[in-house]
Parts: sequence; C-alpha cells; structure tokens
Amino acid sequence: PIFGSVLLDGLEPAPLPEAIAVWIERHHLSYEACFTLRRAIPLSPSQVVPWAEAWLQRWRAVPFANFVLEPLCDVALTPQLRQWCCDWLNAAHSESGFLVEKLVRLLPGDGDVHVLARQWLRRVPKDDGSWPFVCRALIRECKDDESVGLYREWLEESTQHKAWSKVWVDLWK
Repeated sequence: PIFGSVLLDGLEPAPLPEAIAVWIERHHLSYEACFTLRRAIPLSPSQVVPWAEAWLQRWRAVPFANFVLEPLCDVALTPQLRQWCCDWLNAAHSESGFLVEKLVRLLPGDGDVHVLARQWLRRVPKDDGSWPFVCRALIRECKDDESVGLYREWLEESTQHKAWSKVWVDLWK
C-alpha cells in the first residue's frame, strides 16, 4: 500500500495509472489503503471519492483517518464529511492540527467548528507546531474574545517559536 502511494508522488491531476486504480478498487476497504487514498484523492477526485467515502464508512474513527479526511475535505466537503471530521477531532487523536485548521478555513461561518477549534487549542500543548496556524485561522475567521485571548496567551508564552514574527500581526489587523 505504501508503495502505491509513493508511485503517486509528483503526478499531476489526471486519471490514475491503471495499476494503482485497480489496486485501490480491490483494497480500498483495507486499513492500509488510507496511505494510497491520501495521495490519490487530489489526483483524480471523481474516480477516488467513492472509494474514500467507503473507506471512511469503516475506518473513520481510527488514528490515521485524517489521511483520508483532510484531502477529501478539499474536494467533497459534505455535511456528512464535516460530521465525520468533527467526530474524529473530538476523539483527540494526535496529528490533528491540519484538519482543525482546514475546517476553520473551509467553514468560516460554522460556530460549532469554531468551538471545536478552541477546544483543540486548549487541549494541545502550545509548543505543538500546528498551534499557531490553527489559532491564526480562527482569528481570521472568528475574532471573538475567547480566541483572541488564546492567541495572546500563545504570543506571550511562545516568543521563541519560529512562527511568532509572522502571526502576531493578525491581532492588529
């Protein structure tokens, strides 16, 4: 499965190579298919989305489900997918920052997603690499007092973080 995902590196969006499409069609319900689906979704969404959705029907609660949830959000963000993403994030899996940030950006008016993002920010250590990016997305989409307070705390506590100089200006815009 990982070999198949490596073969997809560097390909432009187009129909999948036949051998990879055949492999995904045969194995899309296996746990390991998430690695290949992750790469295949942006390359050929119309071909891969049904397989990815079927994979999520079975595996959406497992730690690596974000490998399928994240790229699928970019091409087919449905109410059901939004709910699966929120459920996965509420399970507090690691490596969840990219998905939180993506949901905040893709669903800017969704108050439930904003609450979820603030919960994530309170739960995850401030030295997590995704922390400033999730908070930055939240500030851009929802400049409420609680989000601003979390952001200011991070700025005060994280002056050595490499993203600090790029993100502080969001509070003053």
